[in-house]
Amino acid sequence: MFYKPALQWASIALLIRLILGLLIHNYSLQVGFKGFVPMSNYGDDILYWDLAEQMGLGYDTGYTINLYPMFLAVLFQLTGPSILAAKLVNMMFNVVAIFVTVLIVKEVGESSGLDRRQTRWAGNVTGALLALYPSQIFYAVQMIKDPFLIFAGTINLYLAILILRGKGRKTWNLSGWFLTMLGVVAFRPYTLIALVGSWLIYLLFVWKTKISRKIAVLVVVLLVVGVLPYFAGLGFFASNYIAPWLDVEKVSEFRKNGYSTGGSAADITIDYSNPISFFQTYGFSVLTAMFGPFPWQVKSPIQVIALPEALFALAMSLVLLVPLGKARRKVADREGQSVPYILLIFSVVLVGLIGLFSDSIGGNTRLRILSWNMFFAYSAIVFAGRYVSSKKSASSLKRL
Repeated sequence: MFYKPALQWASIALLIRLILGLLIHNYSLQVGFKGFVPMSNYGDDILYWDLAEQMGLGYDTGYTINLYPMFLAVLFQLTGPSILAAKLVNMMFNVVAIFVTVLIVKEVGESSGLDRRQTRWAGNVTGALLALYPSQIFYAVQMIKDPFLIFAGTINLYLAILILRGKGRKTWNLSGWFLTMLGVVAFRPYTLIALVGSWLIYLLFVWKTKISRKIAVLVVVLLVVGVLPYFAGLGFFASNYIAPWLDVEKVSEFRKNGYSTGGSAADITIDYSNPISFFQTYGFSVLTAMFGPFPWQVKSPIQVIALPEALFALAMSLVLLVPLGKARRKVADREGQSVPYILLIFSVVLVGLIGLFSDSIGGNTRLRILSWNMFFAYSAIVFAGRYVSSKKSASSLKRL
């Protein structure tokens, strides 16, 4: 648990977030935003603040979209109404998520055949990318719900990988997996769909194991994901949540009213009239959600800030597609070899869902953070396996 690269990068991430968080908070106060996000087109944190105040006074707000205002109401009972206190808690949750992501790299790297040197390299690269990831830093130091979602989703993936590898105390891992699923549902139910969907894809089509074991694990997963949403008020298999979204008109209306307004809109309309038009428009929406803004989509100076990180992620994905040539690669035929793919599958499935309803450049930079974190982790593992010399190879070279 006390893995050195994880501790190092979590510490660096915390220091960066504390310094920049206090600077941004002070700037918000100076320009009249009272500590809220210093952008005139953003209001989620103001809404959460108002709701938390009302809940703290005992009013029934009727707000059930997520539990973040309730969390703030409880926090403010302990600290008093304090935006800064809420921001500090968010920073801590984000730092823990980075710590656990590096642990995920360690587990996945070891299972896929990387040696200690390669695994440590992958962990350091992942830690550096997540600690310095600009959008993640900015949203981690604001009073918004995203750090909680990223935390719950990351812990859930880590525990699922431990369970798959048969490591740790299985009862505790299963309990934690179950609870973090509830946490994901409490903040963004569609992320739970991405988690479940990615695991089903992995278990059915990618995982190399005995058919009897595959069936047993699938049965457990289906039982959990079938019953869990029921206790969250979403019906068995989240049917109450999913059914309304099968209506194309509802999805289009939500996209138009929720994520296609203001100067941040990418002006992409998904065309449901025929399969070809749908895949063209939806495909471009997904690419924008994952790698946008593209240079021609930038409409304002604020969007320019997101351009460098978007170009970096795009470049990284293109490097992954380059043929290996003479680059060294592990090709062991065993169960663990396929484990890294769960990170990639989850990243793609989550962004695929975001692409359905989001047409906002600014919104995408916030919604895709968990997806990018896993994409960066997967990329670091792949690069380590391809280009980082193993400890065994290095020892052989020394003898020569």
